[in-house]
Amino acid sequence: MIYKNRVMEYLVAEKGYNKEEIKEIKGVWGKNLPPFYTTVIFKDEPSIIYSYFAHNDIKQFEYRSLNNEVNLKSSDLKHYEPY
Repeated sequence: MIYKNRVMEYLVAEKGYNKEEIKEIKGVWGKNLPPFYTTVIFKDEPSIIYSYFAHNDIKQFEYRSLNNEVNLKSSDLKHYEPY
């Protein structure tokens, strides 16, 4: 819950999103590293899941398609944040 709230605050306060732009945000217990992270789905990209670390600094570390798109490129994504 803490990491989920930290990522929401980051997206709204630092990245300038409105809460209404976010379709879903949730904390996830991972089986591998990281053991805990947050996933975000934006309303205007409902088939893409973005994953964020929220331990110290908040960083987007991964994205994936819910539709298993193979040729998905970061340049095609609206909410991709390069490291």
